[in-house]
Amino acid sequence: SVRAAALSATFIMVHRAALDLDIDPEEFDIIDPRVYMADGASVPVLQITDHLVNGAGFCERLAEREANGVPYVARMIRSAVRDGAAFPLKDYRGERDGVDHATQCKESCYLCLQRYGNQSYHGLLDWRLGLSFLEAFDNPAFNCGLDGNFDASPSLTDWPALAKIYATALVNNYRSDGEVIDVGKLTAFRLDRKQNRWALVVHPLWDIDNPSGIFAEAIRQI
Repeated sequence: SVRAAALSATFIMVHRAALDLDIDPEEFDIIDPRVYMADGASVPVLQITDHLVNGAGFCERLAEREANGVPYVARMIRSAVRDGAAFPLKDYRGERDGVDHATQCKESCYLCLQRYGNQSYHGLLDWRLGLSFLEAFDNPAFNCGLDGNFDASPSLTDWPALAKIYATALVNNYRSDGEVIDVGKLTAFRLDRKQNRWALVVHPLWDIDNPSGIFAEAIRQI
């Protein structure tokens, strides 16, 4: 799930860069994200290259620092996750031709992340996950909803509702004697009412080994 988030974030970044530079997204090649050690800590790295073998200079342009010392790509990412009047929020959270994208697209579609050229990634792409990953890049204090304030992030506003939809679908698809309940601001479900075995639906970017915030509170309540 974290790899899916990183790949989705990379595709969002490439699409935004293509718009800013007025080029085709195919001018960039996306390389699988990696984890590198920096100052003793593991950090995620999103990797893209120019499609041309000798480089066309597009990635070099993204790496250039502006007058304030901030890399162009950092300003671009900040705009991507904060500016509702620009891509991608304008498209992902907006309405076009009478279609509310966020309502009809639960993960990805050809109106957002999917392209003919990235079909091998379609099963992993999720625009909400990608935006959350970019928000973490932009804001070191971003906690991905662990404070319970999902409305503060454009990537999370409808996440609680989607979590309940998926939990309900899972219980119904198993045709079991299960149930779905609210645990604080989270959703929990079980497949057998006779057993006190519950599962919490958590965000893919939460640390399940070190629960905190509303996640830890839900564990205590269930």
